[in-house]
Amino acid sequence: MLKNINSVKTKFLISGISILVILPFLILHYFNQPTPEDFFYPGIVKESGFLDAQNYFYKFWGGRISYYALTSYNPLYFYSISGYNVSAFLFFILFFYVLYLFISEFTKSILNQSERLLFLLSVFFLYLYSMPSVGQGFYWLGSVLNYHLPVIIIMLFFISYNRINIYESISRKTFYTSICFIAAISVAGFNELSAMVFSMSLILLFLKDYFIEKKINRYLLYMLVLNLFADYIAFSGPGNKHRSDLYVNSQEFYYSAYSSVEFIFQQLINWIFNSPVLAVTFLLIPVFFKIIKSDKQSLIFSIQPVFPVALLLLFLFTGTFIMLWSNGIVPYGRILNFLFFLFLTGWFYIMIVLLSYFNRKYKFAGYKFPGYTYAVAFLIILALLVKDNNIKTAYSDLISGKAQKFHNDLETRYSKIQNEISDSCIVDGLEEVPESLFFMDIDYVPTTVYNKGYQMYFNKKSIVQQRKVQ
Repeated sequence: MLKNINSVKTKFLISGISILVILPFLILHYFNQPTPEDFFYPGIVKESGFLDAQNYFYKFWGGRISYYALTSYNPLYFYSISGYNVSAFLFFILFFYVLYLFISEFTKSILNQSERLLFLLSVFFLYLYSMPSVGQGFYWLGSVLNYHLPVIIIMLFFISYNRINIYESISRKTFYTSICFIAAISVAGFNELSAMVFSMSLILLFLKDYFIEKKINRYLLYMLVLNLFADYIAFSGPGNKHRSDLYVNSQEFYYSAYSSVEFIFQQLINWIFNSPVLAVTFLLIPVFFKIIKSDKQSLIFSIQPVFPVALLLLFLFTGTFIMLWSNGIVPYGRILNFLFFLFLTGWFYIMIVLLSYFNRKYKFAGYKFPGYTYAVAFLIILALLVKDNNIKTAYSDLISGKAQKFHNDLETRYSKIQNEISDSCIVDGLEEVPESLFFMDIDYVPTTVYNKGYQMYFNKKSIVQQRKVQ
């Protein structure tokens, strides 16, 4: 099978399928438009100044300091809607590239480039196919900065941390150590979920060094202390309490704990059995066999399977619990995207660990499955593509013209507002938003965040949506 992976025909096949899967998501960036909330943050900065704006966000919105600082200067600050689209597009490419670096960092001594690309494309295919909200994941820039950027930073941390222990060069060690410290300080300020995942990861790394390698890693200890301090600053923000008070079931321990277990169980069933993850995993078994047979196999794949399984469940539970505890509602959209990516990462790691464990006991890594079994797995994936999924929806949004109409309608709206002589303006609501994109429209009253964002951007006293006649 590995020989087939490295054949020219197979490379062309994999490349062709990958292009067909990713292409519609790339094209959709052209039709993307800012959601009105994205106009709000730069507007506040222009009205109050950067420091006063950040103080306002911290007191009344929450402790997401890193996110608020970055989104305050999103391209809309410079009156560039095209810059907004380019930024979202570049973050899509960056996510893909850093994911490749992350996979390569721990497999490059074992797998060749074709095999690493197959692994990357398999993970990315599953993510695109089943991610709960493509629009919030890749097109709403606010959400990208809020949730996908910390995922990118966390992956860069693990890449850099691994390289600190590999390279002897002082300059390289200093460079990668700096990246780790920046991550330790900044991740807490994006969202509670990434803060939790990153802090737990640092604690696990420290405990591994202390109990297994019998040493105290001073630099890791400094990173952990800084990270926990950053967590404290983020979680103690007055805005967190202000936001949680808006939700009925927030800070209810038993409700949050029970609902977290129930929710994670339902999501695991959905992710495993309603997506191609099992078929894709089977197709990747030859790649996994190569990893576990290699003399260069990393010790991270040679642990007891119960540990990564327990850790994945703990991470998923804690991530769900912290959202239920703070907001009283189950994870949705962009939050669920984060949890799903965490699941995929843990799933493939567990598969390699399981195969490594059983191979040490039964020595089966040399076994070759009949060729038809891979054909069956591939056909299952093709059959699942017929079902409703994000890839099919992306093509539908493009071919049906929904994306084009959405783009044109908003361009018409912008022109109407700009040409309106009065300081008040009434605009028509959108007939339809493409399912692959994200848009939360302005309200019928001028006092919402969405309306205020428009009003500050277009320098109007009032911009509201036309009320629909019942």
